[in-house]
Order: sequence, then C-alpha cells, then structure tokens
Amino acid sequence: MNIEAVEAVGEPLERPNEGKKASLAAEADETVAERGGDAREAVKALLAKIAYLEAARDRALSHVFYGYARGKLDGP
Repeated sequence: MNIEAVEAVGEPLERPNEGKKASLAAEADETVAERGGDAREAVKALLAKIAYLEAARDRALSHVFYGYARGKLDGP
C-alpha cells in the first residue's frame, strides 16, 4: 500500500498500541482459521483485499479536483 498517499491527503496514520496489537493478532488468527488453517491462502486473500482497496482509493482520488486538495495529491 502506498502509505505516502494516505499521509499526503492529511489523514494521520494510526500506530498500533499494545491493545491494538493483541486485537490484530486475534484477527490474524481468525483470518487464517477462515482459510482452513492455511496461512498462504490467508495472505492471498488479504493481498486481494488490499488490491481492491487500493483500486477503490485510486478511483476516489481521481474524482478529487486537484485544486480542492491544495496540491496535496501527486498531480492532476
């Protein structure tokens, strides 16, 4: 994922704290379990979700008027 693009539009990135780390670990375990315990399949599913979200983000950013963003995007 292009983290710079998220930072460029002014949304601060959240850094996981200890509580969030435990929650992320539980979600990771759940994702692997949903794929029958196959970690490789879980990673493939997550990569597909990331690709979908990046494409959705790119579509949304393409609809933002460059001047409205006050130059915070990578160009028109």
